[in-house]
Formats: sequence, C-alpha cells, structure tokens
Amino acid sequence: MPIGSASLGHGRGMRRRELLKAGLTAGAVLSAWPLSKPTRARGADVGPPKRGGILRVRGLDPVHFDHHLTVNFKTNSTLSFTHSRLVRHKVGADVRPGTFIVEPDLAER
Repeated sequence: MPIGSASLGHGRGMRRRELLKAGLTAGAVLSAWPLSKPTRARGADVGPPKRGGILRVRGLDPVHFDHHLTVNFKTNSTLSFTHSRLVRHKVGADVRPGTFIVEPDLAER
C-alpha cells in the first residue's frame, strides 16, 4: 500500500507565506481593536466604594492578616492592600524609577 504525500494545498488554497501574513495581520488587528473605541474607567459606574468583599492577590494567600507576626516580604506586600502604615513610598507616573520618596500615610507630616 503506497503512502502518498500529504499536500497542504500546492496549486490550490493558501501557501505558508500567505498564511503567516494573514495570521500576523489578524494578530495586529485584534491587538489594536480595544484601542479603537474609548472605554469607561473600570468601576466608574459602580458607585461609591463599600466596605467588605474579597481581596484576591495573584500568587499568594497570606497565612494570617497580622503583619506584626511576619517578616516575609510577599506577605507584607499583600497586607499593604488592607493595612495603612505610618509612612509609605510615593508611587505614580511622576516618580522617577529607582527613587523612594517617603510620604505620609497615617502621619500628618
């Protein structure tokens, strides 16, 4: 029983180079699609914040929420979303990378 070679469309259909070009074009169009229409800010239509809920942090579930009982960096960074501190590092687009400007969190000045 002779084994024939599987033809991927030689003479008909799409060639490999055309398929790659079509895939690249489709990927570029689909990645730029969300930029074509303005979206509302996430949570803008929800209303004022309310207490309670579930904190979901990717990659780590803290064993407890007492930041005094741990020295683990990952646990403390997760707890920083739920606990205020006396001071904190300033963050945002106007802060140059590598600088650590201290600003008050609970402190007044």
